[in-house]
Amino acid sequence: MECEATPREEIEEATGKLGFKELDDGLMHSVIDNDKKTVDQADFIKESINKGIGAFTPDLLFEQLVDNYSTAKNIYGPSLIRQLTGYDDSYIEKNVGIPEFMADVKKKIHQNLDQLKKDGLVDKNYEFTEKAAELAALSCFVEEIENLVPKGTIGKKYHNKTSHYGVKNDIKTYKKGDRYKDLAMKSTVKAAIRRGHRKLTKGDLRIFTRQSKGRVHVIIAMD
Repeated sequence: MECEATPREEIEEATGKLGFKELDDGLMHSVIDNDKKTVDQADFIKESINKGIGAFTPDLLFEQLVDNYSTAKNIYGPSLIRQLTGYDDSYIEKNVGIPEFMADVKKKIHQNLDQLKKDGLVDKNYEFTEKAAELAALSCFVEEIENLVPKGTIGKKYHNKTSHYGVKNDIKTYKKGDRYKDLAMKSTVKAAIRRGHRKLTKGDLRIFTRQSKGRVHVIIAMD
Protein backbone atom coordinates (compact mmCIF):
# COMPACT_ATOMS: atom_id res chain seq x y z
CA MET A 1 0.00 0.00 0.00
CA GLU A 2 1.38 3.37 -0.99
CA CYS A 3 0.84 6.51 1.03
CA GLU A 4 1.06 9.92 -0.52
CA ALA A 5 2.13 12.75 1.72
CA THR A 6 0.55 16.10 1.08
CA PRO A 7 2.59 19.24 1.71
CA ARG A 8 1.81 21.00 4.95
CA GLU A 9 0.19 24.38 4.78
CA GLU A 10 2.12 27.25 6.22
CA ILE A 11 0.60 28.79 9.31
CA GLU A 12 0.94 32.49 9.84
CA GLU A 13 1.49 33.67 13.38
CA ALA A 14 -0.08 37.00 14.20
CA THR A 15 1.48 39.12 16.88
CA GLY A 16 -0.32 41.66 18.97
CA LYS A 17 -1.56 42.57 22.39
CA LEU A 18 -4.79 41.26 23.85
CA GLY A 19 -6.87 43.81 25.70
CA PHE A 20 -8.60 47.13 25.25
CA LYS A 21 -6.79 49.37 22.79
CA GLU A 22 -8.89 52.52 23.04
CA LEU A 23 -9.72 52.70 26.75
CA ASP A 24 -7.20 54.35 29.05
CA ASP A 25 -6.65 53.31 32.66
CA GLY A 26 -8.68 56.24 33.97
CA LEU A 27 -11.80 55.29 32.03
CA MET A 28 -11.47 51.63 32.96
CA HIS A 29 -11.19 52.55 36.64
CA SER A 30 -14.30 54.74 36.24
CA VAL A 31 -16.29 51.69 35.13
CA ILE A 32 -14.90 49.50 37.90
CA ASP A 33 -15.47 52.22 40.51
CA ASN A 34 -19.05 52.68 39.25
CA ASP A 35 -18.63 56.33 38.20
CA LYS A 36 -22.16 57.52 37.35
CA LYS A 37 -21.32 59.44 34.18
CA THR A 38 -19.25 56.61 32.71
CA VAL A 39 -21.75 53.93 33.69
CA ASP A 40 -24.62 55.95 32.18
CA GLN A 41 -22.67 56.36 28.95
CA ALA A 42 -21.93 52.63 28.84
CA ASP A 43 -25.60 51.81 29.45
CA PHE A 44 -26.60 54.21 26.67
CA ILE A 45 -24.20 52.57 24.22
CA LYS A 46 -25.27 49.04 25.17
CA GLU A 47 -28.97 49.79 24.83
CA SER A 48 -28.43 51.54 21.50
CA ILE A 49 -26.48 48.58 20.13
CA ASN A 50 -29.11 46.15 21.42
CA LYS A 51 -31.73 48.12 19.48
CA GLY A 52 -29.60 48.04 16.34
CA ILE A 53 -28.81 51.75 16.50
CA GLY A 54 -25.22 52.52 15.55
CA ALA A 55 -25.51 56.26 14.99
CA PHE A 56 -27.68 59.27 15.81
CA THR A 57 -28.61 62.35 13.81
CA PRO A 58 -29.64 65.03 16.33
CA ASP A 59 -31.96 67.04 14.07
CA LEU A 60 -33.61 63.93 12.60
CA LEU A 61 -34.11 62.50 16.07
CA PHE A 62 -35.77 65.72 17.20
CA GLU A 63 -38.06 65.76 14.16
CA GLN A 64 -39.16 62.20 14.93
CA LEU A 65 -40.05 63.21 18.48
CA VAL A 66 -42.11 66.17 17.26
CA ASP A 67 -43.81 64.59 14.22
CA ASN A 68 -44.79 61.24 15.72
CA TYR A 69 -43.78 60.71 19.31
CA SER A 70 -45.34 57.24 19.57
CA THR A 71 -43.26 55.97 16.65
CA ALA A 72 -40.11 57.56 18.05
CA LYS A 73 -40.80 55.94 21.41
CA ASN A 74 -41.12 52.53 19.75
CA ILE A 75 -37.81 53.04 17.94
CA TYR A 76 -35.68 54.38 20.78
CA GLY A 77 -37.51 53.27 23.90
CA PRO A 78 -38.13 55.26 27.12
CA SER A 79 -34.61 54.77 28.48
CA LEU A 80 -32.74 56.11 25.44
CA ILE A 81 -35.13 59.05 25.16
CA ARG A 82 -34.52 59.91 28.81
CA GLN A 83 -30.75 59.67 28.39
CA LEU A 84 -30.80 61.77 25.22
CA THR A 85 -33.15 64.49 26.46
CA GLY A 86 -32.85 64.44 30.24
CA TYR A 87 -36.63 64.08 30.56
CA ASP A 88 -38.89 61.10 31.23
CA ASP A 89 -40.68 59.97 28.10
CA SER A 90 -44.11 60.49 29.69
CA TYR A 91 -43.23 64.11 30.48
CA ILE A 92 -42.13 64.75 26.90
CA GLU A 93 -45.27 63.11 25.56
CA LYS A 94 -47.45 65.47 27.64
CA ASN A 95 -45.53 68.57 26.57
CA VAL A 96 -44.54 67.73 23.00
CA GLY A 97 -46.85 70.47 21.69
CA ILE A 98 -45.17 73.27 23.66
CA PRO A 99 -42.59 75.00 21.41
CA GLU A 100 -40.52 76.43 24.26
CA PHE A 101 -40.22 73.06 25.94
CA MET A 102 -39.32 71.23 22.73
CA ALA A 103 -36.68 73.86 21.98
CA ASP A 104 -35.05 72.92 25.28
CA VAL A 105 -35.33 69.21 24.37
CA LYS A 106 -33.56 69.87 21.06
CA LYS A 107 -30.81 71.76 22.85
CA LYS A 108 -30.24 68.93 25.31
CA ILE A 109 -30.13 66.31 22.56
CA HIS A 110 -27.30 68.25 20.90
CA GLN A 111 -25.51 68.77 24.22
CA ASN A 112 -25.63 65.10 25.20
CA LEU A 113 -24.49 63.84 21.81
CA ASP A 114 -21.76 66.49 21.65
CA GLN A 115 -20.54 65.30 25.06
CA LEU A 116 -20.27 61.77 23.68
CA LYS A 117 -18.29 63.20 20.76
CA LYS A 118 -16.02 65.11 23.14
CA ASP A 119 -15.39 61.89 25.09
CA GLY A 120 -14.52 60.05 21.88
CA LEU A 121 -17.51 57.72 22.01
CA VAL A 122 -19.05 58.96 18.75
CA ASP A 123 -17.31 60.42 15.73
CA LYS A 124 -18.14 63.58 13.78
CA ASN A 125 -21.10 61.78 12.19
CA TYR A 126 -22.37 60.68 15.61
CA GLU A 127 -21.52 57.04 14.89
CA PHE A 128 -20.26 54.91 17.76
CA THR A 129 -16.49 54.55 17.81
CA GLU A 130 -14.29 51.59 18.70
CA LYS A 131 -13.80 53.22 22.08
CA ALA A 132 -17.57 53.10 22.63
CA ALA A 133 -17.66 49.40 21.75
CA GLU A 134 -14.84 48.68 24.20
CA LEU A 135 -16.54 50.69 26.95
CA ALA A 136 -19.77 48.74 26.47
CA ALA A 137 -17.84 45.44 26.49
CA LEU A 138 -15.99 46.36 29.69
CA SER A 139 -19.25 47.38 31.35
CA CYS A 140 -20.83 44.03 30.43
CA PHE A 141 -17.79 42.20 31.80
CA VAL A 142 -17.90 44.09 35.12
CA GLU A 143 -21.64 43.42 35.45
CA GLU A 144 -21.09 39.69 34.89
CA ILE A 145 -18.34 39.58 37.51
CA GLU A 146 -20.52 41.42 40.03
CA ASN A 147 -23.37 38.99 39.40
CA LEU A 148 -21.03 36.07 40.07
CA VAL A 149 -20.13 37.27 43.58
CA PRO A 150 -21.95 34.92 45.98
CA LYS A 151 -24.47 36.75 48.15
CA GLY A 152 -27.22 35.71 50.50
CA THR A 153 -30.63 37.30 50.88
CA ILE A 154 -28.97 40.15 52.75
CA GLY A 155 -25.24 40.74 52.58
CA LYS A 156 -22.52 38.21 51.83
CA LYS A 157 -23.05 34.47 51.95
CA TYR A 158 -20.92 32.29 54.22
CA HIS A 159 -20.46 28.53 54.31
CA ASN A 160 -21.59 26.69 57.41
CA LYS A 161 -18.37 24.68 57.51
CA THR A 162 -15.22 26.02 59.11
CA SER A 163 -12.11 26.85 57.14
CA HIS A 164 -8.45 27.36 58.05
CA TYR A 165 -8.34 30.31 55.66
CA GLY A 166 -11.69 31.90 56.43
CA VAL A 167 -12.49 35.01 58.46
CA LYS A 168 -12.41 34.94 62.27
CA ASN A 169 -15.91 34.18 63.43
CA ASP A 170 -16.16 33.03 67.06
CA ILE A 171 -14.08 31.77 70.00
CA LYS A 172 -14.08 28.23 71.37
CA THR A 173 -12.17 26.12 73.89
CA TYR A 174 -8.99 24.54 72.58
CA LYS A 175 -9.08 20.92 71.49
CA LYS A 176 -6.47 18.64 69.97
CA GLY A 177 -5.84 19.46 66.33
CA ASP A 178 -6.50 23.21 66.57
CA ARG A 179 -3.80 25.45 65.10
CA TYR A 180 -1.63 27.64 67.30
CA LYS A 181 -2.05 30.42 64.71
CA ASP A 182 -5.71 30.64 65.72
CA LEU A 183 -4.94 31.19 69.41
CA ALA A 184 -7.16 33.94 70.88
CA MET A 185 -4.61 35.42 73.28
CA LYS A 186 -6.84 37.96 75.06
CA SER A 187 -9.59 35.43 75.68
CA THR A 188 -7.03 32.87 76.86
CA VAL A 189 -5.51 35.29 79.40
CA LYS A 190 -8.96 36.34 80.64
CA ALA A 191 -9.95 32.70 81.14
CA ALA A 192 -6.78 32.05 83.17
CA ILE A 193 -7.35 35.15 85.34
CA ARG A 194 -10.97 34.21 86.04
CA ARG A 195 -9.79 30.77 87.17
CA GLY A 196 -7.05 32.24 89.36
CA HIS A 197 -4.27 30.48 87.46
CA ARG A 198 -0.73 31.85 87.71
CA LYS A 199 0.28 29.84 84.65
CA LEU A 200 -1.65 29.01 81.52
CA THR A 201 -3.06 25.53 81.38
CA LYS A 202 -4.43 23.59 78.46
CA GLY A 203 -7.96 24.22 79.71
CA ASP A 204 -7.42 28.00 79.57
CA LEU A 205 -6.63 28.06 75.88
CA ARG A 206 -9.18 29.71 73.61
CA ILE A 207 -9.17 29.41 69.82
CA PHE A 208 -10.66 31.50 67.03
CA THR A 209 -13.00 29.61 64.73
CA ARG A 210 -12.89 30.60 61.08
CA GLN A 211 -15.66 30.64 58.53
CA SER A 212 -15.19 30.64 54.78
CA LYS A 213 -17.07 32.84 52.34
CA GLY A 214 -18.59 31.55 49.15
CA ARG A 215 -16.04 31.53 46.35
CA VAL A 216 -16.27 32.08 42.64
CA HIS A 217 -13.78 30.73 40.12
CA VAL A 218 -13.67 32.74 36.90
CA ILE A 219 -11.96 31.16 33.90
CA ILE A 220 -11.51 33.26 30.79
CA ALA A 221 -10.51 31.41 27.62
CA MET A 222 -9.30 33.41 24.64
CA ASP A 223 -8.76 31.91 21.21
